[in-house]
Amino acid sequence: MTTGRGRVGKPRPNSWFIWLLAVSLLVHTSVGVARPMVSYRVLELGVSASYLGVVSAMFAVVPLVVGITIGRWVDQYGPRRFQIVGAVMLAVSGLGLGLLDRMAGIMAMFALCGLAHLLMMVATQTTVANESDDDTIDRWFGYYTFVASIGQMLGPLIGGLVAGGVGGVDGTRAALLVGGGIAVLCVPLAVAIPSGVGRPRRVEGDAEGDADAKPVAAIRSVLSTPGLTGSLLVSFIVIATVDILTVYLPALGEERGWSVGAVSALLVARAAASTVSRIGIGWMVARVGRIRLLFLAVLISGLAVVALPLAGSLPAAMVAMVVAGLALGLCQPLTMAWVATETTPRARGRALSVRISANRLGQVTVPAAAGLMAGFAGTAGVLGVVGSAVLATGVVVRRADGR
Repeated sequence: MTTGRGRVGKPRPNSWFIWLLAVSLLVHTSVGVARPMVSYRVLELGVSASYLGVVSAMFAVVPLVVGITIGRWVDQYGPRRFQIVGAVMLAVSGLGLGLLDRMAGIMAMFALCGLAHLLMMVATQTTVANESDDDTIDRWFGYYTFVASIGQMLGPLIGGLVAGGVGGVDGTRAALLVGGGIAVLCVPLAVAIPSGVGRPRRVEGDAEGDADAKPVAAIRSVLSTPGLTGSLLVSFIVIATVDILTVYLPALGEERGWSVGAVSALLVARAAASTVSRIGIGWMVARVGRIRLLFLAVLISGLAVVALPLAGSLPAAMVAMVVAGLALGLCQPLTMAWVATETTPRARGRALSVRISANRLGQVTVPAAAGLMAGFAGTAGVLGVVGSAVLATGVVVRRADGR
């Protein structure tokens, strides 16, 4: 028996959940190897650094175009086949990035990598949502994003060690091939997930015909669901804030005279804090409530980001980054759970794909806008505005809490 929000009872994460976590770990590790190494590979081919933004955009542009359609297909046919297809595409793109020597081929493979990543994210997140109930969904998404964070940290580390160990052009190629090999391991793990896991369950009042809606209609349907616009806005701002911190902290460090190692330590501290906070998210939601916890996380992270450029010393900046990391780490799994619990099982793929597409849009547009702002407001001004934007989303969350 099911409800509009998932299964009744408290399902236990069996072997499928272990397989899914393993797939998520390998996907994020593989992509974590590929993204920085592609930049080095492009520079080795003699392309100007000014074109790196164009190359980076290839990872996000294709998912922006087809993301909603992918979500409709996942709702209609179930997520497992898309996990398998995504794993195969990721393996092909990862190995292709290491083997190809022409710019056009590398850009095509990087676009395929972005599409494969989208397929895997929509499929795995939909699986978690459809196999959870209201009592378990926050905890399971917490574990899911915890494992993803580990992969995001392991990927650049593995890529750097391989590239540095081999050295030169061969080092970059070797790192990309290792990333592709990690992606190859995803395929049998994705196949190992039982076929019935994650399929949407029909519930009373669930509109079956919505699965065939056109992309624009699908977006309109998702946005018309009470509360979803707020969750998408929070997710959009939070993911963009993490990117802004990654891009502009080195600039702030240069202004303050901090070493490269010190800035790297600040970024690692933020990532590690985000990873740690996700472990206990189920316990916190049980005591505070999902929306209230999200409000507190948004409020604390916004204040920490605003305080960062005001920090007068490196230790003070470290405190601000750790606090920001702890709070920002809660926001992503909480918004995933928010989206999933506000939609019916047969619409979750679409809703989650809209969420991911909004995140990608934020990763493309917000850094570009920040670059324009930095010209007259400086690095401190950019961080202050972004932190204020995070604080402003707290109003949206507060209204949802009241609702």
